[in-house]
Amino acid sequence: MNTSKRNTPSFKSYNLISYTLTMIGVSLLLCWGIEFLTKEVFRLALI
Repeated sequence: MNTSKRNTPSFKSYNLISYTLTMIGVSLLLCWGIEFLTKEVFRLALI
């Protein structure tokens, strides 16, 4: 019983860390994609 109680918080914190990292990665990809699309649109509009 004690081991299961000890493992639960670390497992939750690990899930939280992995979830946070995933969200950071997704937001970075979204920012890069939006910036790339904006540059492409401006380049096409200027031509």
